[in-house]
Amino acid sequence: MTTILILEEDPDVAETVRIIAESKGFKTKNRYSLSGPLNQFKGFDLLVMDILNVSMSCEDFLAKLNKQGIKKPIIILSGIGLPDREETIISKYANATILQKTMIYEKLTNEIKQRLKILKDLSPEN
Repeated sequence: MTTILILEEDPDVAETVRIIAESKGFKTKNRYSLSGPLNQFKGFDLLVMDILNVSMSCEDFLAKLNKQGIKKPIIILSGIGLPDREETIISKYANATILQKTMIYEKLTNEIKQRLKILKDLSPEN
């Protein structure tokens, strides 16, 4: 079963993502902070995270994942529209996409499926 790791500090948004993903048959794990050892973030197939985090910047966290060789598909949630920052993230992390929080209900399931398909096409052993 596909496991989605949800890294979202807002419990309401995390719960919304969880409900949508689980209603489509995905297993989820929630973490509310990016701090702590990186090994706590292993064992997932797809990551859904907020672009803004108090404990660590999205870019720093993604750099840590890359450094550890963890190259999973990522959906980054953005609630305030940061086009320059979003463009920079996408240019550095090809396995990431940005989804506006206002579009979670309409687009999350399709983004999950699309990201997982890209992962399988690129490297089936990841």
